[in-house]
Amino acid sequence: FPVTIGHNYLLGDFFNNNNYHSYDFLLHLRLEDFVENNQYIRVNKIINLLKTIPKNDFGDNAIVVNQIKTSFEKQYLEEILQWFEENNLKIKIESNEIHQDFNLIKNAKIVVCSLSTLSWGAVLLSEKCQKCYFPDYKINDTQTLKKPIKNTVLYSINDL
Repeated sequence: FPVTIGHNYLLGDFFNNNNYHSYDFLLHLRLEDFVENNQYIRVNKIINLLKTIPKNDFGDNAIVVNQIKTSFEKQYLEEILQWFEENNLKIKIESNEIHQDFNLIKNAKIVVCSLSTLSWGAVLLSEKCQKCYFPDYKINDTQTLKKPIKNTVLYSINDL
């Protein structure tokens, strides 16, 4: 019998990556309930990270984000899009079903993860990801599993 996850997705939907685009660079943004609970990564931290990534790592670029619903989320995304425009980098925005976003992340060569098990898991299971940028965070003063692949670069999200 089929195993379903969440909204009647089949487990196989998360591992069928043959029908998905393979981006050179992909930024996963987690906003929605993370904004409501003040757990999102500040936009200046994302932009500061983007400034450190070698320009030749960009190519066919995408942002994966849930549908933008609030003015805050719109402003957040616009600031990131402005950085890409100022650096003459084209970027596509993808907002899909969760299994589709998972496969897009899993197929990307370079991924900037958010504070999300979705992006962490997609990179962990990827055969294509060559480099992962993952938030350096602590929960209750303990370290967590932060490096989904060997070539993971931790980036600062603290305001200190």
